Amino acid sequence: MIILIACLVIFFCLAFVARRRFGVLGAALIMGYCLHQMWSSELSLWAQSIVLPSSFVITASTLIELAVILVPSLILFFGGSVYKNKYSRIFGAIGYAAIATVLCIEPLSKSIDLNNINLFVNNILYYKQYIITFAILAAIIDMLYMYVGSTVKAKMSKH
Repeated sequence: MIILIACLVIFFCLAFVARRRFGVLGAALIMGYCLHQMWSSELSLWAQSIVLPSSFVITASTLIELAVILVPSLILFFGGSVYKNKYSRIFGAIGYAAIATVLCIEPLSKSIDLNNINLFVNNILYYKQYIITFAILAAIIDMLYMYVGSTVKAKMSKH
């Protein structure tokens, strides 16, 4: 449970400090997850050639899977549209942290024993398609609001 809470806190802090909009970051996370699903068998073969120190708890395959899922959104932390107020930043950071953690559970469960929270993890994995669908809808709504809000303000300032 500590690992999942740590993931939530780290992802929340990254998104909150970066102030980036959830819509773009959430879409990038979903794209990373799609890449992970498409290339998982090839990635595991490639990971077999990587040798990590024996003290590492996480396997090379897990690290590569996490990188494929997270890197598209992490790249977008360096540019893009931002939230203007604190409450929007909090909402966006919570959304990003939640979906990033949900998408990372499956790769992490291959390396780390999550048996003590097995019921919780199994429920998340069971409802994963619904969670991802909700995240996609929330990302689309956030991106739509980003563009609709700016055009409405522009039209109002002309009058």
